[in-house]
Amino acid sequence: MDFLYTVFKAISYLCIFFIVLYLVQLTSKYVINKNNSMMKNRKIKIIERLYLGKDKEIALIKYKDKEYMIGISTNGFCNIDILNTEDDSNE
Repeated sequence: MDFLYTVFKAISYLCIFFIVLYLVQLTSKYVINKNNSMMKNRKIKIIERLYLGKDKEIALIKYKDKEYMIGISTNGFCNIDILNTEDDSNE
């Protein structure tokens, strides 16, 4: 009798463990899909980032039909250049 109770208890714990893993998987898929759908509707897109140091970076940002190169640091950010978007097939 004790053996059957121990086996039943072990199987119950395994079932609960797998149910929790399945729920974690469903939750992570939901969060990923939600995040992807929010990112598609953004009007400003970061094309590329270049880290220059611990607290300095240069970012290339696309907004509408123009690309902006900005510098970012702990003191703030500044506009470095405005680029017109063209076909990059000549690279």
